[in-house]
Amino acid sequence: MKRCFAVMAAALVVCAALPASAQYFTEDFEAGIGLWTPGSNGPLLWQTDVTDPNNKVAVQDNAARSMYRIIAPTIHVGLELRFRFYDPGAATNVRHFARLAAYSDPVNFGGLTELLAIGAYNTSGVQTNMYSGRAAFGKTDTPQGWFTIPKPRSVGWHTMKITVTGGNGTGGAGKGLASYTVDDVTVENIPIVWSPFTMVLLGSNLSSATAGNYQYDDVQLIPEPASILALAAGLAGFAGMVRRRS
Repeated sequence: MKRCFAVMAAALVVCAALPASAQYFTEDFEAGIGLWTPGSNGPLLWQTDVTDPNNKVAVQDNAARSMYRIIAPTIHVGLELRFRFYDPGAATNVRHFARLAAYSDPVNFGGLTELLAIGAYNTSGVQTNMYSGRAAFGKTDTPQGWFTIPKPRSVGWHTMKITVTGGNGTGGAGKGLASYTVDDVTVENIPIVWSPFTMVLLGSNLSSATAGNYQYDDVQLIPEPASILALAAGLAGFAGMVRRRS
């Protein structure tokens, strides 16, 4: 009986500590792109992965395309957007990236308070032979919040992540902190404006001078792994306390 109560208590702790699971999702595009809404210039294409004929992916070529999913307002700490990105070449004049947006009215794209991005971009202030990150409103010391992630661009698949790592005030008044990762390179402690994120966008909705199969796959909006580990440690401690008292 005591073990039963311990399990029930642990389940309550999990439910209280994590946001509703409906706020998170995983998308591998094997069933098409039906859950995504086309951007103003049309959606990304759904086609076969250039490296695997058995796999489907979303693709943005040189056209100004994008697509998005509205999510329930999600807490910052414990949030991670991750995806796989295929870079077909080393052209510098390209604009391909994924975004995490905080709109107070996401249906009408109104009230934008923060826009985070990661991918390949050609704006001034970044090294176009490297990958780039952005915190449009939180990072005020670079043009439009863009900065260089010191990972050289190269042909092939890359794992990209934006992880919210700090709570309100950790990046300054009204700001949190985020880290940006491409494969094995991470830029930490980027200040972001503290606002609930309400949308995930794939594709820049901007045209590029050079065409190519820039592909997106295995998109995940998930709890930050470090937060899950902290929760697990807490539950382990709780279970130990129950055992000692039993």
